[in-house]
Amino acid sequence: MGRRLHPVATFTPKEAFLEFQIADMIAYEFSKFHLNRVYDPARPPRKSLVKMIGKTRIAPYYYGESHVQRLVARARQKAKELSQSRKLQG
Repeated sequence: MGRRLHPVATFTPKEAFLEFQIADMIAYEFSKFHLNRVYDPARPPRKSLVKMIGKTRIAPYYYGESHVQRLVARARQKAKELSQSRKLQG
């Protein structure tokens, strides 16, 4: 199968799957960041996350259920408006 995906769990040198390690590290750091924002907001971001982000303009957010529901409702409203606009034009 080459370098893509192995069909079963396998032991492979870590150098062979560097992309997965980086993705896992980013996911872990952002997960810790969000957990701290929710349960311990006074805690500063972890040094490892700060170094990883550097001076980029990444804006991580935590969306609770009610916020996600509002985002979905707003997206549906915009889609409906766009659909109606296209019907009037066509």
